[in-house]
Amino acid sequence: MKPDRLIRIVYVSRAVAGWDMRRNGGAEGIEGILATSRRNNSRAGLTGALIYNREVFGQVIEGPERAVEDTVLRIETDPRHHDMRVLDLRSIAAPAFADWSMGFVGPRESMGGGAAEDRRTTYDLLAMGGDAVFATLHRIAMGEDAFLRVL
Repeated sequence: MKPDRLIRIVYVSRAVAGWDMRRNGGAEGIEGILATSRRNNSRAGLTGALIYNREVFGQVIEGPERAVEDTVLRIETDPRHHDMRVLDLRSIAAPAFADWSMGFVGPRESMGGGAAEDRRTTYDLLAMGGDAVFATLHRIAMGEDAFLRVL
């Protein structure tokens, strides 16, 4: 049996009205998204990173083609977001986020920062192309942008 080729998908979507990652805790909030993603991705051999900024999600998922496709199908039906747009889908030689089952980057206040850190980045994910979203997440993951928290 031939192994799946490795692929990377980059997408953006809008959080549903009223969803706030700071108020919607537990399974419904960002902690729940990350816990589920990390568990499922580890089992499926997937890596990637998620960004949440200005009520918009951006995500990179990479790994075996079939596992990425199955994961995207689940994500498309998640009620916490809508207007999912795939910005890039391509074959890759190796994952760029090899050490992350699912990293998270977002405004510092998103994971419990105080009012002094209650600010948003200038990233407009909806206006960015797939290469730009990928490069932004990768740059942050590599520690080149201290404005966002990486978890």
